[in-house]
Amino acid sequence: MEMELTPINVAMIAPTGAGKTSLLSTIVQYIKDNLNVADGFGIKPSNRKDEDVLNTFNSDLRAKIDAEDFKFESGFLAGTTVSRKFEFEITLTSQADTEVKQKFVIMDIPGAWLEPDQRTNVSGWDEFKAHLYNSRIIWIPVEATVLMEVNQNSASEKGASSKISCRDEIEELVKEWAQFRQKDGLPASANFVITKCETYHSKDDSKGNIKASQCRDLFSKYYDEAIDRIRKECPQVEISYVPVETVGCVKCIDSDWNTSEKDKPYLSCEYAVTSPHKRVIAGAESLVKPILDYAVAQIQAELKSMSDKAEDIFKENEDSTFLSIVNYVLGETKRAKKQKAEVEKLYPCLVKLGTRLEQLRQAGDQYKYYKHL
Repeated sequence: MEMELTPINVAMIAPTGAGKTSLLSTIVQYIKDNLNVADGFGIKPSNRKDEDVLNTFNSDLRAKIDAEDFKFESGFLAGTTVSRKFEFEITLTSQADTEVKQKFVIMDIPGAWLEPDQRTNVSGWDEFKAHLYNSRIIWIPVEATVLMEVNQNSASEKGASSKISCRDEIEELVKEWAQFRQKDGLPASANFVITKCETYHSKDDSKGNIKASQCRDLFSKYYDEAIDRIRKECPQVEISYVPVETVGCVKCIDSDWNTSEKDKPYLSCEYAVTSPHKRVIAGAESLVKPILDYAVAQIQAELKSMSDKAEDIFKENEDSTFLSIVNYVLGETKRAKKQKAEVEKLYPCLVKLGTRLEQLRQAGDQYKYYKHL
């Protein structure tokens, strides 16, 4: 017996190179690390293509760490034009041959589509827009390096940083999302995810507080206007500043801005690998929390609905001899017994999944730089 819960949708809005794939890998890895497979839990991408993307990323990441050779480039070098929908699911398989699946669907906007004139007559734009409207959660990755590795006395570097960030274009999309969420009326969450932040927000760096404050101040300088617009359009949206260490064991040691092409500037950063020379993620629990909030609420509602439905059918049969005969003739009693049997199998499975997600939601040491805005 299998039950698939309604998917939880997340929309990701960020320019090319903001660390979206590493963010996806981090979220999946965090949940894997906190689920007990021996108890029947599992997490995996929903299709082979998504699994291959993550496996390739993780393999490349291990190779870079082993080689102690890191270089990342941000900007307009390779603006993507294809939207990607990434799906993964948490499953619980019980000894009663019962499986419950909670799917999570994350879809990003191609970097090239942040320019409105690039969306005209392109395949996939309507699909992304529909996903955006159906997402109660949005992630807005913000590269810490693009904020911090800027000479504040250089007009060209500040201009390049602004262009790479695509803040105006992102703000318009986020505003549109907030307007729809206001009409919907349901709880919603907007997360500004600070990526590539290990140099500034690392828990293990005694100087991190100073750098973290600088990063936070620069974020406020450039993104407070977008935050105000979200809050104005939809006051019930929970807005958060979430630094996420997707690698952990790296520090930026050199950065180089290329501003020779004003329309396509980019930033190249070189990193040194630090102890313990292995991937150590941090901050993911804060980003996962809203996803699990909605998943737990959905499971609780499903449990109540299932229980009430089976009880109502049996109550009808008990209340009236005539109805009992009619329902028996129509096959309703047999159907009700089958529903009750299904509930008896699925109910404890759902309870267990909901309990574990609730524990996962509260697990981990809250990243000290996480902040509600």
